[in-house]
Amino acid sequence: MGGVKGRAKGTSTSKTRSSSKAKEPPALSGDDLRRLRGIVESQRSLGGTSYPVALRRLFELATLSASDEALKILAAPKNAALFALTAKASKADPDATRNALVYLREDESTIAASSAIFDAAFEAAKRGGSDILTSAELAKRAPRSLQKAFQASVDGWARTGVAPFPGVIVVRRRSGAKTTLYVHRLESSAPALATRQARPVTRDFAREFQREFERLDRASGNNNYVLLHDLRRALPDIERAEFDSRLKELRLAKLFTLDSPDGRHVRLTPEQLDAGIREGSSNLVYVARR
Repeated sequence: MGGVKGRAKGTSTSKTRSSSKAKEPPALSGDDLRRLRGIVESQRSLGGTSYPVALRRLFELATLSASDEALKILAAPKNAALFALTAKASKADPDATRNALVYLREDESTIAASSAIFDAAFEAAKRGGSDILTSAELAKRAPRSLQKAFQASVDGWARTGVAPFPGVIVVRRRSGAKTTLYVHRLESSAPALATRQARPVTRDFAREFQREFERLDRASGNNNYVLLHDLRRALPDIERAEFDSRLKELRLAKLFTLDSPDGRHVRLTPEQLDAGIREGSSNLVYVARR
């Protein structure tokens, strides 16, 4: 009888231990991953310097923490169909994922041929002391995941002798049976890249905007309806053009929406109307959370 009691006691202890080790929720859930994918798609629709999107910027727009565990999940092979990254963390560069650009796998050839990738590769290769480089030398400096598509893109420029960027010359030279493509840049072709770096990406606009929206919404009775004028005043040090650009990103990410006044219930001041965003014949002056 004593042996039976001992086994029962041991079983109880085992259950207690297993229950105390409850599984922690993942740093990124399935819903989070779908949300991030939607934001990447919305950034693609913006184009220009918005796409590919910097990983830090992506998490900022999604108001998610870019923790090490979250980055591991995003960069995991099982999510390769959802997200492509220009770099992934390694022992040699543990911050590579955090500093990567994010794009959609189906856009690989387009991204490989973009000025942002070309300029970064050219500047890195030029540090070797020459500004006349072969396509193979350039490709080695492109993100590893894009090297093949990058070289194919550069080689394709040889048909016309010019690159799709200002000041870049492409020359094909034959030496016996061997043909080599050389690329030379007369002037910087990096305005798009410079614009990307000049943007105040360190500021978490999405989080600040959401915080001020919630504060103003509570003050007005939690109606999910806040004047754009009041939000601009709450974030006075952000220039209007930058404010509108960042707000557009939040709208495309389906986090917030704008609405125009109906003119019947509340009479707005000229300042409140002037703070609106005009789209077509509408003056959008109210912000609501989706």
